[in-house]
Amino acid sequence: MSAQAWRKIAMKFPGKCVVCNQEIKVGAPVLWLKGEGVKHESCGAETKEIPCAVCGRGAGCSACELRDDCDLERVSPMCICKACSEEDALAKYLAAVGKKFTILDRSKKAGQATLM
Repeated sequence: MSAQAWRKIAMKFPGKCVVCNQEIKVGAPVLWLKGEGVKHESCGAETKEIPCAVCGRGAGCSACELRDDCDLERVSPMCICKACSEEDALAKYLAAVGKKFTILDRSKKAGQATLM
């Protein structure tokens, strides 16, 4: 399966940008990807920084050793920054992910997940 690229098109119907959630008018130039939606050209040009799953600050995408292989448009937003990865990284990561996805919370028994 080959990776698809965002294509520049003219908007055919009114819609919303998947990045900034602002309205896009008919005829406006946009970037489109099947299954993903549309976004303003300016929103597509922004340098993305994934937030750290533990602390919420930038995960350090610009300095990441996997940067050349990472597709920030499709990658899981569950990266961790260098500061949070220094001590007890796995425990911090599991706790943070467990809070965001209660189904993964090991302290809950099966069928006891709570809605947030």
